Amino acid sequence: MRNKTFLLSSLFLAVAVSASALAGPPATHRSRDIVRLYGGEAHKVPKGNIVAVLANTVFILGEKLAIQKVFRFDPVHVASAGAPDHVEVVDLDADGEAEILITGKPTYVVDMKGEPKFHVADRCDEVYVYKHTVEAKSLVLCSAGNRVQVWRWDGQRLWEMSFAKKSQVPTRFSFKDFDGDEQPDVEFELLRARKAVYRVAGAAGRSIGEYSEREAPFEDLGARRAKQIQSELASKLDVDFGGDGKIWKVVLDGGTLRLFDHEEGVRGSFKVPGGKVSGMVLADMGGGGKKNLVVAHGASVTLLDDAMQVVAAATIDPKSIARSTHVKLEAVHFQGFAEMGAVQKYFLDHLDDLKSCYNARLKKDGVARQGKFMVEGATRKDGSVSKVEKVFNALGYGDVESCLLGRLKRWRLPEPKEGTEGSFSATIFFSWRDEARGMAKK
Repeated sequence: MRNKTFLLSSLFLAVAVSASALAGPPATHRSRDIVRLYGGEAHKVPKGNIVAVLANTVFILGEKLAIQKVFRFDPVHVASAGAPDHVEVVDLDADGEAEILITGKPTYVVDMKGEPKFHVADRCDEVYVYKHTVEAKSLVLCSAGNRVQVWRWDGQRLWEMSFAKKSQVPTRFSFKDFDGDEQPDVEFELLRARKAVYRVAGAAGRSIGEYSEREAPFEDLGARRAKQIQSELASKLDVDFGGDGKIWKVVLDGGTLRLFDHEEGVRGSFKVPGGKVSGMVLADMGGGGKKNLVVAHGASVTLLDDAMQVVAAATIDPKSIARSTHVKLEAVHFQGFAEMGAVQKYFLDHLDDLKSCYNARLKKDGVARQGKFMVEGATRKDGSVSKVEKVFNALGYGDVESCLLGRLKRWRLPEPKEGTEGSFSATIFFSWRDEARGMAKK
């Protein structure tokens, strides 16, 4: 199956990744090697963090390169034209801090603290990020099989379109204002259809028409960007250590990184283990304003100062990762109870009872949708639950829902006020996380 990710650099571009700010993956690499680094102002990664990407794992590294968060996913392609590493670090909500869009199986978005923001799909064949001009924020388009979905930066689905035959597959998307409303519309080709070109209002999902020829030529901008990044091959990087506008240069020469100041004097050097570099970024890893050069080589990351002396080094082992379920009580409301605090404590103390429902699905599939599950119910005079109903289920799994409702019906909350019955509503967020040995505990 095809899997492509595109970050469009056009009139409707949300963010363009600067090729001079990072060096991308070499033509070939081992699956245990780092293939991309993101960090610093160029990628809107917060101070004190960098993002390192392996073939199927994303690591958020903190001070002294300690592992803060890790995410593992299943690649679903043979060759990806748009994102060689299945990952885009992009500021979707235009708040000055990037999110991490992971486009493997599943496709989902997390923030720079590693917290899940929203689930896009169990898998996408093609993913496009394009700007919503009215809001100056970005939309995410996911094409999977014969279906197209568009999501807002905050996780709300704008629209969905599907076609009658599974063989009718939308592909080769481009974006242009066709109807004159100054917002990006979507044009794509439909395989095995008589009129093969479709145009859709990008923010509303309203059909503009069907055509036999394209108006907006398709350009594989993702492939062009990947080729441009690859051509750098981490051989050089312009750096401004002091923030004073004086540009120094880091150059890879015969397996050694050499730092030249703005007067072309050599300020220091670092012999790279193995002689090959797969990525470099300039980032404030201490959070105090002093910048460091972060270098990826093999499965290792090295932190260098402005004299090319080693500050810290770490080797990432993806085999150490384990996946676990996390459940969070986001909100709970209740009426008729004598001790309100005791009801909330009961919910918090019994979350593990609900966790096993979600965990069963996670173990079965290896991955699971993440999201909110909202319920409301009532209790008898002795506190036992008399009824409970689903209000909203973002998870979408019928077996998980049945399990959760069954568990809740067996609960016995603190007794309501004398002679009354109690009522409650709760919002519970289910997610999974990956953890690695050596991960910093918070």
